[in-house]
Formats: sequence, structure tokens, C-alpha cells
Amino acid sequence: MIQTPIAEVLLHLYPGLQTYMPLFAGGIVALFAGVGLFVWKHDKKRLNQQNEKT
Repeated sequence: MIQTPIAEVLLHLYPGLQTYMPLFAGGIVALFAGVGLFVWKHDKKRLNQQNEKT
């Protein structure tokens, strides 16, 4: 895990942030996974439609 100076400063400023950081990171990962899955499924459908036309 790479820690940027900004993250270290934030952790020094807000000790409570250490408690919420895993939740926050988990939420971002879940969001990206959801969007990625949606786009992938949507794209797969679109590709299938293009293949049927040709």
C-alpha cells in the first residue's frame, strides 16, 4: 500500500479518519466494480447486437 504525504497529513489532522478510511476505500472499490460491471454488460449486449446485424 502506497501512502501519499497528503494521506499522512490527513491522518495526522483527523485521527478519526483512520476508522472510516477502510469504509471509504471499500465504498469507492464497490462503486467502481459496479460501474465497471454495468458498462461491461451493456457493452457486451451492444457487441452482440452488432454481430447479429452483420
